[in-house]
Amino acid sequence: RLGLPAAITALGKIDPKTIPLAEQNRMAAAVCEYRSTDPSGIVGLGTLLSSQPTDSLKLCVTYALREIHTVDALPTLTTLLNDASPQVRYDALIGIAQFAMGFPVVSMKDKPGTMTTFVPGTSVSNDMREHFPSQGLFASDEQTYISYWKNWLASRAAQ
Repeated sequence: RLGLPAAITALGKIDPKTIPLAEQNRMAAAVCEYRSTDPSGIVGLGTLLSSQPTDSLKLCVTYALREIHTVDALPTLTTLLNDASPQVRYDALIGIAQFAMGFPVVSMKDKPGTMTTFVPGTSVSNDMREHFPSQGLFASDEQTYISYWKNWLASRAAQ
């Protein structure tokens, strides 16, 4: 299940705070599972972020962008590196790192099995691996990891 870009776009037109809490939680859970690499859906996720989403929806939009691994998701993920939420910053960083390392796009259900067999390509350096932190390592030295991936993005853009 990848999700429908049109559904994400439609959600971006709704003020999430006008929806009952139980429905907000269901909506956030559905967004967490969104994996379509269609550029219109990625734009829709960005629109959701700019709609002053609830905390749970913002975390799920960020998580969806983290798991999409396309160049179209990078600008929004880069912006999210400056977010007030440590969880949003972590997920944004991991999304950038996963893109850089060529991680596959898979559903939440299939991710654990896929990740046990995933082998990064030869373009993945030891430096990249060292800057792919667990959440605990990230929390202990966020700026080192954020700076590394911002520099990686800048060097990629210069190419």
